[in-house]
Amino acid sequence: MNIDKHNPKMSVIIPTYNKAFYLDLTLKGFEFQTFQSFEIIIIDDGSNDTTKQIVAKYSKVMDIQYLYQKNKGRAKAKNLGIQHIRGEIVVFNDDDRIPKSTYLEMHYKGCKKKNIVFR
Repeated sequence: MNIDKHNPKMSVIIPTYNKAFYLDLTLKGFEFQTFQSFEIIIIDDGSNDTTKQIVAKYSKVMDIQYLYQKNKGRAKAKNLGIQHIRGEIVVFNDDDRIPKSTYLEMHYKGCKKKNIVFR
């Protein structure tokens, strides 16, 4: 698949708060996706652990935007993430949910089949 880093097909929004250990596992799962045209937007909701360092590690191998806000809650974190999407399809993923390798591929195919596009 020819991947255009400037126009990913999907945007994955991951709000997080002090779950660096789990976020590391979750991002590792996204590293092995069969569908490759995606960006990840991580909204750090005021963490005081190693979240920023974990994100920096994966930013070297994936298209990741890191946004920080002072603890405003999950809903505001998701809304902030939506403001930064570049993909035509949005997926919300919790910071402690490790995706199967076909997670994004299945979402993409399902949305396209039902003609669900957000942008």
